[in-house]
Amino acid sequence: MGNWKKINAYTRFDQALLRKDLLIKNDIEAFIIDKQDSAFLLGDVNVYVKEEDFDNATELINEFEGWSRINNFTRSKPVNRLKAVIEELGIETLFLHKEDEENQLKSFELYVSNKNKNKAISHINNLPGWESILTFPAVTQAAYRDDILEDNNIPTLVLKKRNKKQEITGVIIYVQEFNVQEAHDLINTRAGWELFGQYQDNELWDKHNKILVSNNIPVWEETNDEAGYKLIYVPSKNYDHASEVIEIHTNWVDIKEYQDPGKAQLDKDFLNKNNIESTIINYKDSAFLLGSLHLFVKEESVEEAKKLLEKVE
Repeated sequence: MGNWKKINAYTRFDQALLRKDLLIKNDIEAFIIDKQDSAFLLGDVNVYVKEEDFDNATELINEFEGWSRINNFTRSKPVNRLKAVIEELGIETLFLHKEDEENQLKSFELYVSNKNKNKAISHINNLPGWESILTFPAVTQAAYRDDILEDNNIPTLVLKKRNKKQEITGVIIYVQEFNVQEAHDLINTRAGWELFGQYQDNELWDKHNKILVSNNIPVWEETNDEAGYKLIYVPSKNYDHASEVIEIHTNWVDIKEYQDPGKAQLDKDFLNKNNIESTIINYKDSAFLLGSLHLFVKEESVEEAKKLLEKVE
């Protein structure tokens, strides 16, 4: 292993990842070797650091052991704000920023020592001066509303309700009591978002929702219980693209999948030369080039297009 030294072994990957992230945030290089059997989760997950960093890393991890996470969210401001609220009680906190590069997911996490966990949670459950205004089943939906409030200088706290299995049962947005009405008004305006469609057919609503999300288009979901329909809003800047994507998936048929953009374009040009209209939908992540490209043609051209492409395979 050269000048690398194992600092600790853990039985769960998330435990090792948490320590690795802690070290990196403190400018100590670290990496993980996972020796667990994928089927039975036997073996260890090892964390390594450079030999010259071993003593500092050991001290840092020893300080970290015995901490409990009390909050996490995909936006930093609400978590940092809760950090300040907890520290006003004289409770020391630890703030970590974790990032999943493969899925482009961010998580900002707040920890307190185990001995102060109950005191911190008791305060969070009361939050004097703050009032809950909305609860959502999903983090993304809470995040979109939180963005509007923070962009309009209304401070927020975002907390998650969990059941005994630690599954999320609700994501709650809090604002200071004197901002409640303004916060409701702002969210009701949906600044920067535009109504994309309203649906009485739950199956169609779900289909469009999944199509938009799979094309990296943010979706703001709402339900009008009185009228009996569901709503989809998209960012105003994404409206035209959203319309194109839905139109393609409604009137067009996916006939072929590609990993090579050049090959996809060649087939598209070939079909167009044979008077068959076609288009390419890119499901690849722009940063990491993950996913695939799909070639679509109109429903009435499916059979002819497939026969033509078979000739040039």
